[in-house]
Order: sequence, then C-alpha cells, then structure tokens
Amino acid sequence: MLYPKGQEHGDSKLAVGDDVSSNEVQLEIPIAFYDDYYPSIFVNTNGLLSFGTNINTYRADLVLPLGLPVIAPFLADVDTRMSGDVYYRETRDPSLLDMAAREIHPNFPRRRNFQPLSLFIVTWDHVGYFYQQFDQTNTFQVVIASDGVDSFVMFLYPEITWIRSQGKNSPAVEDVPAQAGFDSGDRRRYFTLPGSGNEYISEISRSSNAGVPGVWMFRVGNLYGENVETSGDHTDTGVVDDEIPPSCAAGGERRCNINGQCRDFQSGFCCECQKPFVGNGINCVQPEIQMRVNGHVTGSLNGIALDEANLHAFMMFKDGRVYIAISRVTPVLGFSMQSLFSFAGGLGWLLALPSVPQSKNGYQITGGDFNRTATIRFLDTGDTVKLEQTHRGQNAEGHMDMHSKISGNIPVIQRGAQVVIPDYKDEFRRTRAGEIKSFSTHTFTVDNKPIHFTVDQTLHYDECTHRPPNGEAVQRLAVSRSFIHFDDNEQQIVRYAQSNKLTTIVDDDPCREASQVCSAQADCVPHRDSYRCYCKDGYTGDGQVCQGRDHCIIVL
Repeated sequence: MLYPKGQEHGDSKLAVGDDVSSNEVQLEIPIAFYDDYYPSIFVNTNGLLSFGTNINTYRADLVLPLGLPVIAPFLADVDTRMSGDVYYRETRDPSLLDMAAREIHPNFPRRRNFQPLSLFIVTWDHVGYFYQQFDQTNTFQVVIASDGVDSFVMFLYPEITWIRSQGKNSPAVEDVPAQAGFDSGDRRRYFTLPGSGNEYISEISRSSNAGVPGVWMFRVGNLYGENVETSGDHTDTGVVDDEIPPSCAAGGERRCNINGQCRDFQSGFCCECQKPFVGNGINCVQPEIQMRVNGHVTGSLNGIALDEANLHAFMMFKDGRVYIAISRVTPVLGFSMQSLFSFAGGLGWLLALPSVPQSKNGYQITGGDFNRTATIRFLDTGDTVKLEQTHRGQNAEGHMDMHSKISGNIPVIQRGAQVVIPDYKDEFRRTRAGEIKSFSTHTFTVDNKPIHFTVDQTLHYDECTHRPPNGEAVQRLAVSRSFIHFDDNEQQIVRYAQSNKLTTIVDDDPCREASQVCSAQADCVPHRDSYRCYCKDGYTGDGQVCQGRDHCIIVL
C-alpha cells in the first residue's frame, strides 16, 4: 500500500520529539492547493502539512478548519520520543510518477490527461502518541502528486491503532479524536473525512473512497473557488467509492454519530440520536449545552464593503435563546444593520425550543448542516437585501461554523434612533426532500415610525429519504424578547438576541386548501393565515401558472 519510504530511498527525517516541524522545504514543482500555488511546504510531526508557516504545537482546541492552508492526513498529538519516525521527500522517479498516474486516472476519469511531474511523500512510520507512549503505534502516509498546475492527494492508512493522546491538558481538557482533511485557509472552504474528530476515525483504515480499504484520494488544486473533489464524486468509474451501505448491519451504524443509533427501513437505513442527545443522528449534542458558533460576514451593504467581519454566537438549547455578535462593522453600516434582525432567523429556527413533542427544530432536522438563502424587501423604502448563509454543524470541538454573504441596500438608521422589534411569527413548510421554505411579513419601528418588510427564505439540507414520510406539517416559529444594538466602541459590534419557540400546525395548515389554486409545478408556502404559491425550480410564473424556462410562445 505504501510508497517506498526511509532514508535508503532518499528521505529526510524529522528530528525525534514532540511538536516538531521541518524547516521550509523548497519544491522543484509547486503544489496547487485550492486556488493558490505554493513553492514550499512544512512537515509537522502532528500529522499535518502546512503552507506558509509551520504548525509545531498541538493543542486540544486545534480543530479543523484552522484558518490556515493545511493538508492533514491524521491531525493528532504524535510523539516520536519512544517510537516511530517521520520521513519526507520530493521525488521525480519516473516509475513512481507512473504508479501515481495509474492510481489517479481510474478514480478521476475526467482527469485522464493528468501526468504528475513530482510527488511529495510524507510517511509517519509506527509513531507513538503523547506522552512518550508506544504501546500502540500508527503508520500512515500522504502522497501529493503535482504537475505544477493541478494536484492530487492520496491518504494511505495501513495501520491505525490509536486516535488520541493522553492530552497535554488532561484531565481538565481532553484531546479530540484525530482529524483528517483539508483547509484552504480562507475560512470558507474546508473538507473533512468521515469520522474526523470523533471516535469513528478509527475506521479510516478499513474504509475508503477509492475501493481499497485505507486508501483515500482527492483532487485539491486549481479548484476555481470550489472545494476539494473526491474520487467518490465520480459514479461512472466502476470503483466502489465509499458506497453507502444498504443496512445497519452492513456498516450503516458507522455512518451515525457516536451518540446515535442506526435504524433500518425498507429501502435503507437512517441515523437517529439516542436520548437524551438531540440532532439528526449524524450530529448529536446534549440539550443542556451552550452551542457556540464562529464565522465571517462578507459582502456589501449600501455600497459599503463588509471586510471580513467576524461573527460569534452562542445558543441555549434549553430555552431557545440565541445571541449573535458581528464585530468590525463600520459605524456607517452598524446603526443601519439594526434593521437586519432577520439575519438571526436561521439560528433561531435551528435552536428553537419545541413546545410539543412532535415539533422538531432545525437542529433535529439538519444536525446544523444547512444552507439558507433569504431575500428581505423593505416595502416603505424599496430597499432589498439578499442573504446567503452556510451553516456547518459540529466541528471536532462540538462548535458550529456559519458564514454569511450579504448584498443589497437597507434603510438608513441614524445614530441614537430607537429601534423596537415586536414579537412575531414565521411559518416553515417542507416543500420537498431536503428543502424548507418560509415567507413572512413583519414590521418594526424606528423612533415610532413603522418600517414594513418581507422575508422570503429557503433552507436546503441533506435528508435521509429512507424514513417513511409523516406528512408535510408546518412549523410555526414564535420569536420574542428580541434585542438589537450597535456598540460604537473599539470593536464596533452589532448585537442580536432573540428567544425562539416552535410548534406544529396540522389542522390549520392553509396550504391544505391551495391545491386547486397553486400550479402543479408550484410549492405552497404558508403566509399568516393564508398562503403563497411559488413556481418550482426550472419554472417561472406567478405560482398559479408556471411555465418551463424554455417555454416558447409563437406570435403570428
């Protein structure tokens, strides 16, 4: 499985120790990684390669994404003082280049013209773990194949026996299980392998996305703004690409969270969280915890750029309360952004407190992994804002990532103006598998002057389709105790807070009466005590009449 390794093959060797990094390694052929090209690389003891800087310290909170460009086959606290070595080299050996090409081409059939000019090979050979432990050892290897324009990475895992160290801060802070994946460094694009950061990382040597246990393959370079491409993205190769098993007994239980359970249905299996944990079975958390969220806000409002504003939030499962802070916002925008309290709507739905047992909040439906798009129209001023948000639930520390892009215009709110947000309700309807829509009309006041606006939003997520449907019940989100304020201090922070409760509407669902009004190519979305019709993707019209986008009318 492994490519040749050791000093007899020309490898350099890291110094024996804990938290060791190589000097900057200059490359003959640069490595394309995401959208950048790197002429050098660092090798770090703790199971990762880095660009631009070494990463020679392991911390219990060192969690992907790091915000730095890294390739991490097995990020953990490796300690070679009692066992193991870390070898590395760049090679242009023709036989090894041909070997890499033969392994890459079947798994990436659209890249059959790729011919590597160099390989950068790093091998962790029978390495132990902190503190000087050698009762169990791991062997793994990363191979980066580059032609100077494009790059592919192979992770090879012949032997994984430990997944976390004794911990530098144990027992106060325990190490997270090992992580594996990629980080572009732009705080937006990263990729982790199945099991990364949880107990199932121990399965990585027995699973694969390339049809061979312990072999994982990815295209990582020249990506034009996209994320890494896996060999599993190609279903026409004839290779068993980390196929989803047909049942729990056939391996489905390994797809579920460590605090979840697998349940078989007629067409396949689904994951469910075991009480008292809540979530979608893939991500499960204890309801008593505070969920922390980190991210960035980019884009522009009123022609002013939001230059990587930082977002921090925390949410309380037990009471549905959400707190959001966006820092580094210029005062020219900060006071006006008090009109964007709908910004918090996705997190409010996610952690709303269910008021009846059959109600499920967003986290129970999505596990925190969903995309939200919202169009906010201010009816009195004609301003419109588009909001695009990506939510990723539970990194290895149990925290969420949330990245937002905003564009458009908002009403101007002057310094010192009093903004009052009354309690309000939103209604969410599942329109198809993996899609939920909502349309609502709201009012708030600025110095007692009302401002009316609408929010048209769509949520997309991965849904387990094997579970029998239980109807298209409408979820009503009740928002109260809203707070919004701009702190014109050194950090310049916009603060949002709100309490959220969720109930289920069945008998009063207005869309039950809409089948004769909405087109067959339209979705019905509740709006107050009525409804609105929306043409489905691929169709245009007013919802009552929908035509395909390629519909042609001939006028004689």
